[in-house]
Amino acid sequence: MTVHLRFQDTLPLRVPEWIAAAMMADWGRKLLAHDDIFARQSSFAGMAAIMPQWAWGVWALILGGMGLIALAINGFWAATPFLRAAASFGRLFLWLQIQFGLLAAGLPTTGTSIYIGLAALELWNLYRAGGDARRAVS
Repeated sequence: MTVHLRFQDTLPLRVPEWIAAAMMADWGRKLLAHDDIFARQSSFAGMAAIMPQWAWGVWALILGGMGLIALAINGFWAATPFLRAAASFGRLFLWLQIQFGLLAAGLPTTGTSIYIGLAALELWNLYRAGGDARRAVS
């Protein structure tokens, strides 16, 4: 079993995870910084029916931040495949909730093309982290 603990070794392997985690954290930050996004865009009506904008922002910031922290630990100190997998699963769940919320609004939006792609990316990230976790315990 090869365990990569140096950042320069793990970065090329984890680029999709870094991108997904950073996008989710930034998405959450934007929702928290601009509290009228849901009110100004009717395509977010389905999401607003599930929970308020600030809650979406908090969850996105937590899940994105958790992924970034897990990746930083994984790259600089110790292997964290289980934490990475949990973070990817959480982001996958939230990306899908965003997708379903946009679809529930019943309005055409380009967001549904993007968020389903991010969910697919998270499936890949979850697969990779799961493989690392299997190797860590074997």
